[in-house]
Amino acid sequence: MTMPMNLHPQYITDDSGNRVSVVLPIEEYNTLLSESNSHDLSHLAKEVQKGIDSPVLEQSHKEIFKELKQKYA
Repeated sequence: MTMPMNLHPQYITDDSGNRVSVVLPIEEYNTLLSESNSHDLSHLAKEVQKGIDSPVLEQSHKEIFKELKQKYA
């Protein structure tokens, strides 16, 4: 389990004051990305360990990598 991060977001707003984007310091962004990738890989390992009934095993490795690439590329 990871420790919660103390994030320092800066919001970009439209003319009406609605938040449309967020800016994070690069170190915070990289940490979030790293933790997210680690979580996905550990989730995949746990699913594989569950056995043949795992829904992940119904997908080919190419499909799984394609989904991960779309999510993080």
